Amino acid sequence: MSTSPESQRVLAFDPSTRGFGYVVVESPQSLIEWGARRTRGEKNPLALKRVARLIESYGPDVIVIEDCVEKQCRRSPRVRRLAKDIIKSARKKGIKVRSFSRRRVTAVLSQSGALTKRQIATTIAEQFPELSPQLPPVRKPWKTEDYRMALFDAMALALTFFSESQSV
Repeated sequence: MSTSPESQRVLAFDPSTRGFGYVVVESPQSLIEWGARRTRGEKNPLALKRVARLIESYGPDVIVIEDCVEKQCRRSPRVRRLAKDIIKSARKKGIKVRSFSRRRVTAVLSQSGALTKRQIATTIAEQFPELSPQLPPVRKPWKTEDYRMALFDAMALALTFFSESQSV
């Protein structure tokens, strides 16, 4: 595959407490595949198997994931371990890894006027109509976040990658 950031196959993951979201993109306008997977039981080993299958199926040039090492990262220790294991697995296979803090993702996507997670997800659903059926209803304050939001977080990471690659 080409080394130009615009034509790289990117596989972005957003691990969460309920599983993970992912997208496969080849440019900021070319969405290939997407999904949100729930995991139960032994969550990390199951998630890692699913991640390995996605890597095998799509042969990405780059894996993009949230920077869970950053101080401000609010992920649970289990999710941080999962992110670390995904990075380790990708590097073992010779795949480049880029990670971005949640703050950086918000800064990049706020340029379109989206400031909150919900606004970012809505903007992404407008830009990629194929994702709009996955957009969860507005969350009530007493409810936990819908597992499908991880899909939009993964897409936000991928868009941040392309934005940051263009500015280099």
